[in-house]
Amino acid sequence: MLAFARNERPDDDSQFWFVSPQADFSLNRLGELRIDAHAAHVLSVGELIQESWLLKCLAIGSWLDVEVVRKIRSCKSRPLIEYWEGDLGLASTQGYKVKGEPNDASSLHVLLDLGAPKRPSSPFTVDPTAYELFSHETLDRTRLDEKSQDQLRAYRAPLFLLKKSLPPDRKLANSLTSYVDIAFNQSYYGYSACGDEDAELLVRYLHVFAHGSLWTYLLLATSPTIGTERPVFLKSDFDSCALIPLNELSEIAKSQLFQLSKRLESADISSFDDIDRYIASLFGLSKRDVEVMSDTGDVRNPHDELGICGSRPTTEQEIQHFCSEVRAAIRPFAKKVGFEVNVEQCGDQTKEDAFRFLRISVIDFIDQSVDDVRHLILQLADRIGASLIIQANDGVLFVGVLNQYRYWTKSRARLLAADILRDHFSTFERWQSS
Repeated sequence: MLAFARNERPDDDSQFWFVSPQADFSLNRLGELRIDAHAAHVLSVGELIQESWLLKCLAIGSWLDVEVVRKIRSCKSRPLIEYWEGDLGLASTQGYKVKGEPNDASSLHVLLDLGAPKRPSSPFTVDPTAYELFSHETLDRTRLDEKSQDQLRAYRAPLFLLKKSLPPDRKLANSLTSYVDIAFNQSYYGYSACGDEDAELLVRYLHVFAHGSLWTYLLLATSPTIGTERPVFLKSDFDSCALIPLNELSEIAKSQLFQLSKRLESADISSFDDIDRYIASLFGLSKRDVEVMSDTGDVRNPHDELGICGSRPTTEQEIQHFCSEVRAAIRPFAKKVGFEVNVEQCGDQTKEDAFRFLRISVIDFIDQSVDDVRHLILQLADRIGASLIIQANDGVLFVGVLNQYRYWTKSRARLLAADILRDHFSTFERWQSS
């Protein structure tokens, strides 16, 4: 495609269309793509200046995700780096780098070396007996703090050590705590709480936060690399994430935090659900907010670059949950004007079908054949490459949804309900009045 445009600097109110195709395994391998109905957005330059993460968030999700990220950021939180280094005056850095220009590293010889294990250690916390002393004579980057009286400040315990490569499952551990001084290499981002009166709890706080699904979601929704290239993120991604300062937590919340951290360090995998609930409560997230995070994480897993999970056929159970969610969202508005709605599958369908069909109607609506309408919907979908078609027909809405899991999540159900309430609710009102 060859495009021509007039080169004029836009002002903050200038608007443009942003369209981001989904990773669709079935189509992409054929060299084709599909533009989803909810993947096209009108944005202004001013919005991007205020929220630089906006395009990434919309690319991996929808406006529901934007609202969740805004809610997280508007909580009594601060960017981690401002809190850690600005408010608390603590150190953080990427680990040492071996290859490159030789620089004297002899001062690190008093430290243990995370890159020199003697035997396997706990995946969640450093066992000091499992590591050798640091032995490199030179390094390209030592990460020594030449401006401080303590040059080893960045390696002082207690430490939170975050792996810069996101594991496919958080149960494999994405970070460690260390209660002994230890040198770590460039595969880690390190945060030292040495010198703070709440040093140990601060490190435990970051450790629990990093193993919550909220952190993984923020990374997916706002990082310039995760979900677009490979599962390696930048230190600035973690530095910019929202964190509620420790002194803002109640004593009960601090006690819960300590207990969760102890369970995590002992590799108690049952702790992850409790961690998610704990962090969601800190940020005041609702059940629906959590569902949005979960749905987006499922269909845009950064380790599923081909979009295989999101492209798979939906199951009968998922369709039933989808119908229930659409019904629950429409029902209060229908009741207000005096009728009930029914949402159900219509016609004979199989998991091999390209589209699955729903009928949304007033309860007690007289049934009718849907073959002609289904044929019309399929023709429309094939011609315009749609993932969603809504067709009104004598007081009933027939909805065709592409048979891929990404379009059948609870979040998508709420988006469909919003479309119906905004653009098609009069279909039911006209039938009711006739």
